[in-house]
Amino acid sequence: GSFIRNLHETNYQGFEKLLRIFMGVLVEEFISTVTEVGTIGSLNPLSVFYDTGVLLRVLGCSGKMLRIATEELTRYLQDLGMRIYFLAGNEAEVENILNTIIFVKDIGGELEGETAAALSDGEISITDIRMLQNSFPEQSARMNIFPAEEFERGVVALAQYQIDEKAFSEYLKKEALKAKRAYGVQNRIHDADYLGTIMRLRKNIKTRDLADCRFLFVTVNKFLATIARRFLIQQKVLQPQQCAPMLSVGQVATIAW
Repeated sequence: GSFIRNLHETNYQGFEKLLRIFMGVLVEEFISTVTEVGTIGSLNPLSVFYDTGVLLRVLGCSGKMLRIATEELTRYLQDLGMRIYFLAGNEAEVENILNTIIFVKDIGGELEGETAAALSDGEISITDIRMLQNSFPEQSARMNIFPAEEFERGVVALAQYQIDEKAFSEYLKKEALKAKRAYGVQNRIHDADYLGTIMRLRKNIKTRDLADCRFLFVTVNKFLATIARRFLIQQKVLQPQQCAPMLSVGQVATIAW
């Protein structure tokens, strides 16, 4: 939070320099999570799915600096040959969050989080958010970020690769309590579903090389990425040296850098 607030007085070049320093700090964590990064080929492209928080950032709902950073990250990933999508559940969450923000503002309530800070700082207006209510798919398409309808239709036939989503949801609850952080029931259910979808799509692919993992979920929730990896290792679905199905924005930014 303090890192982002300090950026308000910097110009774009200064922001880019600070971003590179920030990403450099993440190198050690990244290396411990992704052992190899090979060449992404056109025959087996890497499909990346953006979490709700990443989508809100790229739409500008979290302020100018995070929008610029996420837009650049998106271009870098696309330049590397990755294709970017969003799941139906994440689209529904974005729509619900936008509707909630407008409702709370209309009744004079108080907002919290990145969007509240962006509104307070004048980096986005409630009018902008109203316009996003009906134009989210179009706005994302302009950045070549598309719905994952084709993939989600095929997931149903991949039941043999199903993980225990209920067990993962409970594991999230337990670990969140240990960490003394809130993690709502619906959020846990949705996140377990996203992990299950990625694991089905991977069809039991186990690789050290990010370029060969085929499907990846990118989230602003570092806790989710960490716990998902830990759960899969405990379930013996994943080995510690293999590429995890969920990575944080910071880890993926390190790849792009």
